Amino acid sequence: KHKHDLKVKENEKNELIEYQENMMHEIKNELAIINLQIQSKSSYQDVIVELEKIDYLVNMYLKVAKLSNSKMLMQLKPISIGEIIETIIYDYQLQISEKNIRIDNLIDSAEIIWADSFWTSHAISNVVSNSINCLHNNGIIKFLVEENEYYKDLIIEDDGPGGLASEKVLERYFTNSNKGYGIGLSLASKVMELHHGSLNIVSSEEKGTKVIFHFPKLKVKEKIL
Repeated sequence: KHKHDLKVKENEKNELIEYQENMMHEIKNELAIINLQIQSKSSYQDVIVELEKIDYLVNMYLKVAKLSNSKMLMQLKPISIGEIIETIIYDYQLQISEKNIRIDNLIDSAEIIWADSFWTSHAISNVVSNSINCLHNNGIIKFLVEENEYYKDLIIEDDGPGGLASEKVLERYFTNSNKGYGIGLSLASKVMELHHGSLNIVSSEEKGTKVIFHFPKLKVKEKIL
C-alpha cells in the first residue's frame, strides 16, 4: 500500500509539472502575440483582448491550485441554480450576441440545489464559456434540470462540433485552450468531486456536447459526510 501511495503521489506531481509547463507555454504564446501587435501598431483594443486572456489563464491556474488541496471543504447550502444560470447568461450576453447564439433556459428560478454557491458558479461559468467558444454563429445552448431519488442533474447542452474525448478533458490538469475547451472542464470536474457528485460529458462529432453536473440531494450527503 505504501508503494502504491508513493506511486499515486509521483503521478500527481508529474501531472502538476506538465500542467504548469502547459500553462506557462500558453502565457508565453499570448505575450508573443502582444509583442507582434505592438510592433505592427495594432489597435489598443486588440492588445487588451490578449491581456484579458493572460489574466484568465493566471486566475484559472490559481483556482486549480486551490482546488487541488484535498482538504478543502465546500460551503454547502441551498442555492437557486436558476438564479445562477440567469446571472451567467447575463455575464456572457456580449459574446452570446456577437455569435447570435440562441439560449434555451428551461430552469425555473425557484429550482434549488444543495451546493457551494461560489465554486458552483465558477464551474458552470467555465462550461458555458467553453460552449460559447466552440459554437459557430447561430448556435444553441440549452439549460435544463433532471432529477431522480438521489441526484439532481444540471444539463448544459450545445449543438457545436462535439467530438470531445471526455476521459481526456476531465483530467486534473488538462489544457487545450486552442479549441475552446481549456482547464475549465477539469476544474468543474474537481468542484463536483468536492461536492461528492460528478461531472459527465457526452460528445459526438457534429452532434454537439452535453455536460451533466450530478449534484447529490441532501439526504444522500447526510449519509456521505
